[in-house]
Amino acid sequence: MARKASPRLVGVFVIAAIMLASTGVVLFGSGRVFKDTHEFIVFFRGSVGGLNPGAPVKFKGVEVGAVKSVRLSIGDPSIQGDEFRMPVIIELDQRKITRRGAGGIDIADPETHRLWLEQGMRAKLTTESFVTGRKYVELDILPDTPADMVNDPTVPYPELPIVAGGLEELEVEAGQILANLARLDFDTLVSAVTAAFVSIDRLVSSDDLGRARGALPSAIVTIEETLEDFGNLAKNLDSALADLRVGITSDVQEARATMQETQETLAALRAVLEPGSPVTTRLEQALIELAAAGKAMRELAEYLQRDPSSVLRGKEERKENR
Repeated sequence: MARKASPRLVGVFVIAAIMLASTGVVLFGSGRVFKDTHEFIVFFRGSVGGLNPGAPVKFKGVEVGAVKSVRLSIGDPSIQGDEFRMPVIIELDQRKITRRGAGGIDIADPETHRLWLEQGMRAKLTTESFVTGRKYVELDILPDTPADMVNDPTVPYPELPIVAGGLEELEVEAGQILANLARLDFDTLVSAVTAAFVSIDRLVSSDDLGRARGALPSAIVTIEETLEDFGNLAKNLDSALADLRVGITSDVQEARATMQETQETLAALRAVLEPGSPVTTRLEQALIELAAAGKAMRELAEYLQRDPSSVLRGKEERKENR
């Protein structure tokens, strides 16, 4: 007689088969069986909103892993204030890296992590879609940027530094700008602009402006005529200055000739009047003789004044006493 199977035992086998099938679907469907991942940690400043578990991790735009989890805190709990960071644990996939041609890189080797830091490996938040606000982690080699790290020895993951002044700081600055805009009194500003435009419209439509526009062509003609007169005046002045320059040049030449003649005359006069020259000697002798003649004339005049009759009878000779 055949033994009848226990319904309870059949139920246990069915449940076990279903559980195995479900586990296989999960493992094979997620690809974890074929994954070779290694975990790293990145401490971001500011908000990590839009960064969710499963978000891609890319190196220069090529996907090399995924975000495993976004934490509130890990490591030293005393870090607060401006130094507070948001820890993000990422998984780098060795198989993906190898398939994309970097087979010589062993991401599990601590020496590889040290070389990455020396070469300037940096992590930053990047927006994947401005519509949905989703973000991902971008890795890049930026040796000229400072390495912004926490370096907490209690953290059990190797740390990758972030780029100082990355997207999170830009978001903070954008928030500050929006806050400043929110404080502006737009109603007053709009009223002032509206009043300005109304004033401009009144000015444009006023009669004074219309008359001014009508007088503008004649004013332009007057200005053109004035400029033409100025041009003619400049030409005449230039011609007069040219004639004046010629006259001045001629007068200067004549003055130079006169001055030269004067200098020559003075030189000749100086030669004549120098001591010892014949003219000077003769002049001195003439002056001496003229002085003697003057003395004789004075004596004659005195004698005639004493004896006027001497003119008729002549001068008497004095007899000497013997």
